[in-house]
Amino acid sequence: MTMLRGTRIVTGTEAETLRDTENRFRSYLHRSRS
Repeated sequence: MTMLRGTRIVTGTEAETLRDTENRFRSYLHRSRS
C-alpha cells in the first residue's frame, strides 16, 4: 500500500480510501502478530 504513494498521485476520495485500506491492513497485521 505504501508503494502506491510513491508511484501514483491520489487526491480526494481516492486518497481517503487508500489510507483507510492501509490502516485496515496494518490493524490486521498487528492483530495477527499478537
